[in-house]
Amino acid sequence: GVLSDSVCGSVVLYALVLLALFSYECLGSESLQAFPLLKFDRVGQTPTIRKSSFNLAAASYHSAYDESLSRSKAILLPHQEFLRRTELFKNGTYPNLSSTIIGNYQSTIAGGSSALVIVVPDQLDQETIPQWREAEQYLHTNELLIPVYFVYENDQLHEVLSTIETSSGYEAVSLPEKIFNTLLGDNYQLTVSTKEQSALKQVTGTNIQGWLGGNGDVSSPTIAIVASYDSLAASPDLAKSTTSSTSSTAILLELVRVFNKLYSQPRTQSNYNLLFLLTTGGHFNFYGSKQWLSEADDRLVKSLEAVICLDSLGEASDSLYLHTSRPAKDPIANRLYENFKSAAKSLDLNVEVKQKKVNVSNTEEPWEHEHFSKRRILASTLSAHSEPSPNFARSHIFDNSDDNTLNVIQRNTKLVAEAISRHIFGSTNDMLVFQQSLEIGGELQENWLNTLSDTPRVFPYIPESIIEGLEKMIRDYTSDIVKQTFTLNKNSEYTFYTANAPTELTISVAKPFVFDVVLAIMIGGYLAGLYFLAKVRSSV
Repeated sequence: GVLSDSVCGSVVLYALVLLALFSYECLGSESLQAFPLLKFDRVGQTPTIRKSSFNLAAASYHSAYDESLSRSKAILLPHQEFLRRTELFKNGTYPNLSSTIIGNYQSTIAGGSSALVIVVPDQLDQETIPQWREAEQYLHTNELLIPVYFVYENDQLHEVLSTIETSSGYEAVSLPEKIFNTLLGDNYQLTVSTKEQSALKQVTGTNIQGWLGGNGDVSSPTIAIVASYDSLAASPDLAKSTTSSTSSTAILLELVRVFNKLYSQPRTQSNYNLLFLLTTGGHFNFYGSKQWLSEADDRLVKSLEAVICLDSLGEASDSLYLHTSRPAKDPIANRLYENFKSAAKSLDLNVEVKQKKVNVSNTEEPWEHEHFSKRRILASTLSAHSEPSPNFARSHIFDNSDDNTLNVIQRNTKLVAEAISRHIFGSTNDMLVFQQSLEIGGELQENWLNTLSDTPRVFPYIPESIIEGLEKMIRDYTSDIVKQTFTLNKNSEYTFYTANAPTELTISVAKPFVFDVVLAIMIGGYLAGLYFLAKVRSSV
């Protein structure tokens, strides 16, 4: 009886140990929101066959350059390492991989892996923003044949990353820990299941223009204010573009409101007409402006005395730059430039005019105004940047607002309004027009800034609700509105794909092969124990 009880106790204890091990092996999974990389092809680029779904074991990002360790694996890449590898690519330092299919960019960033997940923080320090902006531009302009996603870092993800690096031997651990990791350590399986993308058969865009007529006749000159309302980032649903195109749109909408109020009284109405133009495709070589010019009424185009494009006016800077192609020896151009300078001085700001001749052979315009300049129209871009940013580098996933953004936008709105009023009224004094009942800013501009910042608007996936809201705003504050819808032709310089919404990245625990062997041995031992117990009891 004592022997039987002892054996029973041992078997029960053994069963509990097995149950604990089995439970450990069947640990649950964690799901994170994953944001897909924006996919499009440029003219001359071979259409990419980039899958969106994958179900792969996770490998250390350190082992990505070893094809035997990274092939058919997915890697979690911290943003710091992503930036470092982008610098390697810039400097021409490529890994030596045997695959001839993988290009230099993909091999540098992702090695031989079959899926890439870039782990990003909620915010990035300002010193790192220029480097990140450039890294995102490389993502847009280089070929990637594998699924690429972004996820936000958290404590659980840090633990997963650390475990992957430890079990792969890239983090130093003690001998007991190494033995434990070999036997019981966690391996991870990364899974994304979503709809595969296909090329869009038809791509459309919408420009919106509003008109405020002056008190002159049909030959009166027109001043146009232009802003692109679309946003851009490496992943469509992370595209806020608050300090770039969003701020420009918020400024234009406020200008519509205050000039409507100014023009509502005959005594404060100039003989100048005002045209407010919201364009789309701004982050794709200012495609909307190009389309507007190709379809606009010739009489309207010929009436344009000056075009002022707005760019990145949500970035804090005491100096702004008026980029233009026409030299100041032109009397109208000189008057426009001086009006911006004097308005800036009245607001304790500085505007520097930067004149550069348009290169007519350019296939990509550095500034939006150059589309107009090529039509021999006096055109300028007011920007917080002293130099143009390359296409796809004017915005990024960290282009968000801070506590000072609204103040910066309202200040720059006032600058543009005062400069235009001095030009259209021929004012030579420093008196400010937009104050008291014509005060700039307020709840309407703030609401539009918040709405636009909270709504991704990557061309051509702009929500219809945003287009309708912008159209209503322009309609409410102008006397005439035109909604121009255009379709990209088949020979367009871009091919776009069906949009992929954010999806789930599932990280599940998978035990090493050694664990399965140990577990099998213990189960065999357990069954043998049961058999021995049965034999003992039958002999009693």
